Amino acid sequence: MIERTVIKQTCIEFGVTERQLTDKSRRSEIVDARQACAIVLREMEFTYKYIAELLGRKDHSTIIHLLTTRTHNKHRNERRANKILRICKTLNYNEKARYKLNMKDFLEKVQHTK
Repeated sequence: MIERTVIKQTCIEFGVTERQLTDKSRRSEIVDARQACAIVLREMEFTYKYIAELLGRKDHSTIIHLLTTRTHNKHRNERRANKILRICKTLNYNEKARYKLNMKDFLEKVQHTK
């Protein structure tokens, strides 16, 4: 299942465990990893509810909040965006995604959302 691969690649890229990713921790590096995972899954058109289940959240509203909240630190946003792109590239979007992802537009979207 592609969603399990996304979670594993996110953990590798951010240096966290799957347990940390789905735990209740609010440490910034874990929240960044969780957010990156949610972004990739949402770009692959998974529902908010399903993403919440995968990431151990209560309901879809926590995922909506996670996806719409960004730090105001541009350097941190760029690092996160580049990690997200590396995750996407390892998944080989051309074969596994439901649609082709324009990486340039995606990078811009990740860096400039709220």
